[in-house]
Amino acid sequence: MELRHYRSSMIKESIRIGQMQVAEVFHKYGQYEEALKSYSAVREVCTTSHHVYDLTLKLLDVYLNLSNFSGIPILISRAKSSASRLSEQELGIFDIYLALSYFGLGDFKNAANVLLSLKLSTFETNGNSMLPLIPCDVAILGTLSALASFSREDVFQRTIQNSEFQKFLETQNEMKDLIEMYKYAKLNAFFDFLNGKLYLAKSFMSEKNELLERLVYLINEHNLPIMIDEKEMKVLFDEKASKKKVDIVCNEMDSKLTSLEQFYKSNQIKNI
Repeated sequence: MELRHYRSSMIKESIRIGQMQVAEVFHKYGQYEEALKSYSAVREVCTTSHHVYDLTLKLLDVYLNLSNFSGIPILISRAKSSASRLSEQELGIFDIYLALSYFGLGDFKNAANVLLSLKLSTFETNGNSMLPLIPCDVAILGTLSALASFSREDVFQRTIQNSEFQKFLETQNEMKDLIEMYKYAKLNAFFDFLNGKLYLAKSFMSEKNELLERLVYLINEHNLPIMIDEKEMKVLFDEKASKKKVDIVCNEMDSKLTSLEQFYKSNQIKNI
């Protein structure tokens, strides 16, 4: 009986190794549909939690390359229920893919929630495995998603005041500067940076630039009310304020709003 079980296990392992090797060749050369078929065949012959985890990582990368964002959370959930005793680092790697799936689907609030909960140690102890993001990418996407999703108070609390996320911000000082501009209401500098210089920092997702453009649009839209300075408004409604000063300030605000409107139209961002 034991010999029969051992023989069955050896046959399964031989099939698993063979299918994995075939799938990895397709994967390496960018034939993702074929790789997916081969990896799917491996699922039936995985006999250990390590096999399940390893296969899931391969499938997650294929799903990401095929832009199958909606399938990633399902795949992760299935892996968590099948593989026992996953380490904190392994769960953290799953979260990286989960955040990218939310980002790809345009669900920036959930993307922010996951990105801002990641730990830098996940990236530092990952050995030779290639991850879809590096720490500076987490700083960029985490900051942008937070700005597009949360209130001003929550943005500060979950980024600058988040000791773990601060470690990511140290790898991308431009995002730290952007949050500081937002914090101290340096609005002209904030929007100039957001609408211009920020586009230099998207090479890691060059094939998905439209997502970053949409995100920038949402940040502008989400934070539009803060463009009207509180001190200026107090002056405007002061009974002693002259009509000339009121007109000057109002014209300046109209100019800011017109500038943003032109930015939206020039980027042709739709379906927001």
